[in-house]
Amino acid sequence: FSITGSLPPGLAFNTVTGALSGFPTNVGVFSNIQISVTNARGSASLPIFSITVTSANPIWQQTGGPQGEIIQTIAIDPSSPQTVYAGLYGGVYKSINGGSSWSAVSSGLPASTTVWSLAIDPTSPQTIYAGMDGGGGVYMTTTGGSSWSAVNTGLTKRTVYVLAIDPATPQTVYAGTNRGVYKTTSGGGSWSAARTGLPGSTVWSLAINPTSPQTIYAGLSGGGVYVN
Repeated sequence: FSITGSLPPGLAFNTVTGALSGFPTNVGVFSNIQISVTNARGSASLPIFSITVTSANPIWQQTGGPQGEIIQTIAIDPSSPQTVYAGLYGGVYKSINGGSSWSAVSSGLPASTTVWSLAIDPTSPQTIYAGMDGGGGVYMTTTGGSSWSAVNTGLTKRTVYVLAIDPATPQTVYAGTNRGVYKTTSGGGSWSAARTGLPGSTVWSLAINPTSPQTIYAGLSGGGVYVN
């Protein structure tokens, strides 16, 4: 079997069986396609046809990001979605072209530790918070990762697994730690425990109700989900 014309990306033609297989990745109309068969008796061609793809299945593709480490967290700049940050063991990496290339932006972060969480200020995306392993607390940058500094007053020796920013008041940030939830209302200037009613479990996840930011959900290690 043979084929002429351009198939939709993602489809493959089998020259032995004449079958099409795969999943289109692009929508559109793909015209002037013709399948021909040749054997000992001669050759023949099917009528020319078109393939119309109205919906396509996305295919995962590896980016040029950091290799060989577990990527613990990814955050996208809400004002510039081609800018992406990845937190991993060893610091933070940044892409400004949608993942085609990455560079380390870890100046000021502790060496040889893991970044568990990243949170970007929705009103000032150059301001990013990083939750650290090993009791490192929270670090912050106001320069899109060019330099970081610790913002740990009241948050001593806490591993921060998750961060959540109040969408209505971005100076209010919550940190899920190995000792419950902590809160700052000063953009990291100081933190206080906000864990009344929580057991002593690690908080692995936080979610803030976007229409009622005073409502916060916390996912605990072995303890289910709590709401404030």
